[in-house]
Amino acid sequence: MREAIRPIALDYREDVRGMAQDAIDESTDEESMSEYIHESVDGSWWITYTWPSQFVLLISDNQDAYTDAFGATGAVADGAVNWAALAYCAMRQDVEESARAILDTERKCEECGDYVFGAWPRFADKRLRDLCPDCENDECDGEDV
Repeated sequence: MREAIRPIALDYREDVRGMAQDAIDESTDEESMSEYIHESVDGSWWITYTWPSQFVLLISDNQDAYTDAFGATGAVADGAVNWAALAYCAMRQDVEESARAILDTERKCEECGDYVFGAWPRFADKRLRDLCPDCENDECDGEDV
């Protein structure tokens, strides 16, 4: 069974990474990043059609995201599973985790060139910037590394 869905899983993971990168590239602050992720996931083919929604729940490591957030309420309505809601929560969490993984990779400060590890970039001047803690607090000595 796993071999049969491998191509679909690879396509899904590629879409998740693409949405995460687009959210980072197009955002000016954490709120706009969250909104971008919401709009991307909500309008995704993976969510708007039933069978892809079902595959999201097979593929995602976050298939319990809906029930973790809301409990069982709303997962089933009028005797039918709400596949879109379940898949939306799983995929949104997948995209958020992918964005964090991208942002947590090794980066250099845009001001001084020092390495920035494990911290989300700072939103400054209405765009996403990689700043070390010293440059963020205007305490950097300005030396390039």
